[in-house]
Amino acid sequence: ANSPQDSLILAASAESGSGLEAARLALLAGADPNLPDEQGMTPLLHAAFKARADLVALLVDTGKADVNWDGHEHGYTALMFAALSNSEPTVLSLLRRGARAYKTNRLGRTASQMAAFVGHHRIASLIGNYFEREELEHYTRCHGLETKPKLPPHLLEDTWMLVTDVNLNPAHLCYTLESRPALLNPAVPRVLELLSESQWKRRDLNEVLSIKFFYLAVAVRHLLAEWERCRVESGKDDGQVSLDQALRRLTQPVGPARAGRGSEELIRRVLREYPYTESNLLRTMIRSLASSRLGCRPTAVSVLNGAVNGQQFFADQDACEVCDKFIGCRHCAGCRVVNRYEF
Repeated sequence: ANSPQDSLILAASAESGSGLEAARLALLAGADPNLPDEQGMTPLLHAAFKARADLVALLVDTGKADVNWDGHEHGYTALMFAALSNSEPTVLSLLRRGARAYKTNRLGRTASQMAAFVGHHRIASLIGNYFEREELEHYTRCHGLETKPKLPPHLLEDTWMLVTDVNLNPAHLCYTLESRPALLNPAVPRVLELLSESQWKRRDLNEVLSIKFFYLAVAVRHLLAEWERCRVESGKDDGQVSLDQALRRLTQPVGPARAGRGSEELIRRVLREYPYTESNLLRTMIRSLASSRLGCRPTAVSVLNGAVNGQQFFADQDACEVCDKFIGCRHCAGCRVVNRYEF
C-alpha cells in the first residue's frame, strides 16, 4: 500500500475530476504538502502544473501548503507552473491565497514573464495586473482622525474585482457597472485616484498600475456623469435606457478603424489629465497617438491595452469588436444592445 505521502503526490498529479478525495484523506493521514518528491516537485507544484484549482485550494487551505515554496531545482513556484499550464482558475486560486507575482526563478524570470514567453498573454496580463486585496482593504478602515473609511466596506469585493479586471475597454466597463451597481458610488473613483497615487509614489514604482487605476477613476466618474445626463435628457429614471445611450455615445464608430468615438475621446482625455507627466510609459503612449487621428490606427483603446496588458494581449484572441470581451462568436449578447442602433 502507498504511504500517505505517496498517495498525496499521486492525487495531486491526477487529471481533472479525480484525486480530490484521495488528497483529502492523505492529508488527514499526516501527509506533508510541502515535502518534494524525487523530481523536486511538491504536491502543490504538481496540482498547479495539472491546472487543478480545486486541489490547489485544498492543499493551501487545509494542508497549509507553502504557496510560495521555491525549492524546485529551477526555482519554479506553483504560480509559475500554473502560468505555464495556461489555467486562469488555477492562477487566480494561487494569487488569492498569497502567491507572490514578483518572485523569480533561477533565470530571473517571473511567472508573468514565463507565461508571455510561451504565448499565454492573457495569463501574463492577469498576473501582471493582479492587485492584493489587502492593499485595497486598507481604505475600508478609518485611519487617524477619520470618522468614516474612504471606501465603504460593502464596496470592497466589487472594487477589487474592478481593479483586477484586464479588460479596459470603456464599453466593457459599462457592462461591469451595470452588473455591479454598487460601484456607482462617488467613493469608488476617489479611492481609485488614491490607488493611482500610491502606485506612483511607492518605492517599487508601478507605472502600469498607476495609469490603469487613474484611467478607471476618470472612466467611472465619466460614466456616472453620462448616465445622469442620459436620465435627464430622456426624462426617465430607467437605468437600462441610460446604459444603452451611454454605450451608444461610447461606441459610435469613427474613422477608418471604426473605433468608438466616445471611448477614443475618453482615453485621450485620461492621458491629458494623468498628473505624473514624467512617466515614461505615459510619454510612450502619447507618442503612439500623436500622429494618429481620431478613429485611425493605432486606436486609443489599443494603445491603452498595449501599455497595461502587453502588445500581444489581443493579437491571438477572439474578442468582440465592440467591448473586447473574449467570446466564440462575433458579438457578445450585451453588445447586441449597441448594435441594434443605426449610426
